[in-house]
Amino acid sequence: MRLFARAFGATADRIGAEFGDPGAGIRAWLAGDRTGHCFRLLVCRAAEPAAPGPVDLDLTALGLAAGTMITIEEISADYAGGISRQIPLSGSGRFRLDQPVDSVWLLTLPLDATELKAVRPTQAALVRGGTDADTALGDHEGLAVQRAGAAAGGADEVTLLEFRPKVDRDRLSRATLEFPATAAASTTVLVVAATDLSWDAADVTWNSAPYLGGDDAVLTGDGDEVSPVGQLTIRPGTDGAPARLDVTDVLRRHDGDRLTFLVINQPRGADDTAEDGQRSVLQPAGGSAPRLRIWVGR
Repeated sequence: MRLFARAFGATADRIGAEFGDPGAGIRAWLAGDRTGHCFRLLVCRAAEPAAPGPVDLDLTALGLAAGTMITIEEISADYAGGISRQIPLSGSGRFRLDQPVDSVWLLTLPLDATELKAVRPTQAALVRGGTDADTALGDHEGLAVQRAGAAAGGADEVTLLEFRPKVDRDRLSRATLEFPATAAASTTVLVVAATDLSWDAADVTWNSAPYLGGDDAVLTGDGDEVSPVGQLTIRPGTDGAPARLDVTDVLRRHDGDRLTFLVINQPRGADDTAEDGQRSVLQPAGGSAPRLRIWVGR
């Protein structure tokens, strides 16, 4: 439902007829986004037939230039959200790629979009519970996310990032938040956003950080000021490819100066312990920082 709402929300100018290959369990719907300077294509692949096979769609009628970068957000057995890959449109105008069975893709196809200079954080900080709950770590140890759990030992960790993006929201086509992330095992993290949140990387700690009110990696007091952006799956063995999350809707609503993202591995219930003790590194110490990438239309 999350991807469906993004594809066919209030900005949808039109929804095209259903197409695809029903015999292969593939169904697709197209929408034009009048404010986002893009097309969005929702592609669903059923659990049956179970044999993998390609999605093969003719997109020539959209008039997109060869090389247009297509962003694919995925919900499947391997991804709980986030961008699973980005690929250029072929010169033939066809999109052909294997899609996992029992999965949903949201494809964003920008129209004449130009990428602006990447935006780096104005400040970033790692906060850690346990014995470091009153220690300001900044980003000296890098940035990470961890849900320790009662039996796993260690301490919970949350990352805070602040950006000051300057963009014409009427021209905004697409924006992604990217991390040079690594993890020993597949881990799903939650990203939330807040406008003009007050904190300082030089002295923020677990106990003083906004919306962290207890010993566990659980946000408290969130509401109008903090809104969920989405879930992001960080997988091992990605060969250096960054973990990405589409944040276009966040930037389109953002009307302040500072924009904060909190990255947390928050349990989805009392029985959600599968990822206890799994640490995801969002930025190694001294490594490349996360960044915002922004595209604008004409």
